[in-house]
Amino acid sequence: MFVTGISAFQIALFALLAVALMEFWRLRRAGPNLVLREFRVGTDSTAGEFLYILGRRSGIVAWVLTLFGLEVQTSLSVTDDEVTLERVGPRGFTYSYAPLAEISASHCSYYRAFGALVLSLAFYAYGLWNLLRNMPAPTDYDRQTQLASASATLWACLILGTVCYVWYALSKRVLISVIANGEVTLGISFKRSVIENLAVELKRSIEAVDLMNRRILAKHSIPERKGA
Repeated sequence: MFVTGISAFQIALFALLAVALMEFWRLRRAGPNLVLREFRVGTDSTAGEFLYILGRRSGIVAWVLTLFGLEVQTSLSVTDDEVTLERVGPRGFTYSYAPLAEISASHCSYYRAFGALVLSLAFYAYGLWNLLRNMPAPTDYDRQTQLASASATLWACLILGTVCYVWYALSKRVLISVIANGEVTLGISFKRSVIENLAVELKRSIEAVDLMNRRILAKHSIPERKGA
C-alpha cells in the first residue's frame, strides 16, 4: 500500500515478528515465564526464611492445570543459611541449592516490552495519518470511496495497536537471581497474575534484594574460625 509490491498487511506482520524476536532475545536468559502466586519478604529482624517467591507457568492452559493439581511451579527461597530454587511439575522436579556464604553476586532487573509500545503508537499514528490524507478529494463520491478504504485501515490499525498495547501492559516482569561460586545462577522471573490478581512492583522487589544483599554481606563478614 505504501511500498510498491508490499502490502500493508505484510509490513504489519513483519513488524510484529521483528518486535517479538527482539523481545524474545531480551528475555533469552530470564527463565520460564511465570505469574506470581506468592511473594513474602521479611525484615532485618526476621529469622530463618526471609524471602519466598512462588510462581506458576503463565497462560490459561497452565491455570486450568492448577485445578487438577498438575501445575508447573517454581519457587525461590532464601534463608539465613541458603538459597534454594525448586521446580515442580507433572514430569518431576528439580532442586538447586547454594549456601548463602557462597553467593558472590545478586541481580534484580525489571523488564517491559518497550518495542510493543513503540509498535502500538506506530499503528495508531499510521491509521490516523491514512484517514487524514484520504479526506481531501475532488468529488463527494471520491471522498466517500477513499474514506471507506481509510476507515477499514483505521480499524485494523486500532485493533493491532490495542493488541500491542495490551502486550506491553502485560509484559512487565521482575527477575531476581543470585550467582554462587562456580558461576551457578539461581533465579526466578515473574510477572503479575491477572487471574489471581497478585502483583509485586519493582520497588518491593528491590527492597527484597537489598535485604538479601545485607544478609549475604553479613554472612561474608563473619570471620573464619582459626584452626586449633
